[in-house]
Amino acid sequence: MKAKAVGEARRPDGTAGPDAIYRRLFGSFNAKRDPRRKKNQTQIEAVVALIWAASQGDLNEVRALIAAGVEPGTADYDGRTPLHLAAAEGQLDVVRYLLAAGADPRPMDRWGGTPLSDAEGNGHTEIAALLRGQPEAVQPA
Repeated sequence: MKAKAVGEARRPDGTAGPDAIYRRLFGSFNAKRDPRRKKNQTQIEAVVALIWAASQGDLNEVRALIAAGVEPGTADYDGRTPLHLAAAEGQLDVVRYLLAAGADPRPMDRWGGTPLSDAEGNGHTEIAALLRGQPEAVQPA
């Protein structure tokens, strides 16, 4: 049986440990650059991974990606941020974490949408209240 490298262990919920996530996103400092990869491809993949994790409510993955250096307020090609997707999908815990991590609560995507408009449009009243700056209207976790 082959031994796993340090940091390769899976968590009880099946997600990868922070060391494995960091290596997957940023690689080793001693590794040569893959000439087939486009410039900034690794950073783009990290942003996509953070946005996907936020939309799915995977708070552990969101925490790990931000701890690995991905900015919580980064946007995709449409200007959509992790906060946009978490608000649209009703992921209250992820929204709270992103705001605490310093994400801008009022970014605008290319269609003029904000996380607040996404939350309101999808009927997520607690998230809308939190984004309006009314945390007292949100039930504790």
